[in-house]
Amino acid sequence: MGIQHYFIRKKIKLALTSHEMQLQKTELSKIRNVALLVDESSSFNYTFFKQLQKQMDLDDTHFNILTIKHKKSNYNEFKGVVLLTNEVNWKGDIQSPELRHFLDPQYDLLIDFIPQNTPLKQLIVAQVKAKMKVGYADNNPEFYNIIMKVEPTLMDVFISELVKYLSILKII
Repeated sequence: MGIQHYFIRKKIKLALTSHEMQLQKTELSKIRNVALLVDESSSFNYTFFKQLQKQMDLDDTHFNILTIKHKKSNYNEFKGVVLLTNEVNWKGDIQSPELRHFLDPQYDLLIDFIPQNTPLKQLIVAQVKAKMKVGYADNNPEFYNIIMKVEPTLMDVFISELVKYLSILKII
């Protein structure tokens, strides 16, 4: 896996540089479209999704959800894109057209609910075009604008704190 990590790291650095240049030209505005990043180890579930929707006062049409899975299964708790970890080749290129479709739009907010800090997750976070990115404190801070120092299992706290900060910024 060493060569794949090398190429993924190169793509991450390129995407982060591009994102930093983009942020310098962007103003925050009311949040209308949100990207959510989850995986099988995340505590985030459909109940928390509904709670987040209610607190942000947005319906389903304003959310795009990407679920990262290690094995193919028919079950997906969320309507959205599923990325299998093997859909990224050894050069770090994404083979999934659905993921490309997820990465194309400009989002107002990306919320990363994945507690582990993996190269694949970093690659996706770096490539998502979002005005603001939120993640856990254990994750690499260079990827996020807001870092939540909350245990990944305390999803209620994470959501309420996030909504509090977004309200302070007057973007929800």
